[in-house]
Amino acid sequence: MPSGGEWNKHGATFELNGERLRAPDFRNAGLEGTESREVPMVDEEYFFRRPYVVNLRMGWNHVRVSLPKGEEGFKWLGTFVPVGGTSEHPREVPGLGYSSTPVR
Repeated sequence: MPSGGEWNKHGATFELNGERLRAPDFRNAGLEGTESREVPMVDEEYFFRRPYVVNLRMGWNHVRVSLPKGEEGFKWLGTFVPVGGTSEHPREVPGLGYSSTPVR
């Protein structure tokens, strides 16, 4: 499990408009080896925890996701999904456009 203040054990980072996003405070941060296998996951996976809330500005927002491979060769998956509404009633953001290439 990632240490406190980290997204994963391999140095993953998320940035929004040039500002690094702080990792969630995982309840079981830093557990390793057999210790981590004996403790059930409670918020380490995205479907276990509340959404990570960020505020987008009007116009284009730059999102940078860095997901390096670990020493073991495992890939780590990250997802960035803009939604509006509330945690209990999420909805798509109307009129939102996407581009996988930088927009200047």
